[in-house]
Amino acid sequence: MHPMKPPLTDQDHDLTVEKPFRLSPTLAKGVIMVVFPALLVLDWSSGSAFSLTLFYLLPVALASWTFGYRVGLAIAAVAGGYCVFVAMAMHPPRAPLGPLAWQSASTLALFTLFACAVAYHRAFIDRLIRHARIDAESGALAGREFERTLDAEVRRAKRYGHPLAVVVLEANGPRQALGAARSFAAKVARHLGDSLREGDSVARVGPRRFAMLLLECPRTEAMGVAERTREALASAFDKRIAFSLSVAAYGAASPVSAAQLMQRIDRRLDEVKTGTREGVGFVALA
Repeated sequence: MHPMKPPLTDQDHDLTVEKPFRLSPTLAKGVIMVVFPALLVLDWSSGSAFSLTLFYLLPVALASWTFGYRVGLAIAAVAGGYCVFVAMAMHPPRAPLGPLAWQSASTLALFTLFACAVAYHRAFIDRLIRHARIDAESGALAGREFERTLDAEVRRAKRYGHPLAVVVLEANGPRQALGAARSFAAKVARHLGDSLREGDSVARVGPRRFAMLLLECPRTEAMGVAERTREALASAFDKRIAFSLSVAAYGAASPVSAAQLMQRIDRRLDEVKTGTREGVGFVALA
């Protein structure tokens, strides 16, 4: 039986993250099409009285945040180019060109870096939100997302009397046979996903441990899925790798929680590993 997971911290890859503020693409386009031309007109009409350079960062930021790198850099290029054009138009004929060149280059660099920083930050937040549910290495559900899903399905099975099955497998073998952790996890998750029906799910619940949640799946069918999965994995991976599986068929009559269900599965899996190290163990729950 595995110890309980510690509370969530800011280092968890499956940390729940609130969705960031985002305008709809249509609204964002409307705002940019209104604000950007207004800035161009005001900048030209104001002349050298005052500078509107920093105000161009608003449409640049909005475009980068909503539409990503390409649109953000395009708006930054137009804004920077127009600022350079205005500066050249207002430049005295016989004044030295050094300050003008420096102002033009610094303005273009400022807008470009700002667009890249905003777009990168938005992409980072999107990846963080995606990985709050999905394991980054395998592409399967993350452990905490599986716990939430399992808890909801157990409650639903109790309420409506529907069968539910959980299959947990663990791979054991020499490091040379397992290979790189990322590629091994992705390959296992891909094979498990191929054996599932629509609506079922696969999760990574440990470094080399995976779980399959089978909805509306009675005992005989769950055992068949486990046996076929073990045979498919054994044929796809190095023969030195042993796959131990534990199956629990939950008929909704037994008043167990999701945590208790996983505890019984873990105990049965440990018994399989200490025995033959390979095979399928079964936990019967009424």
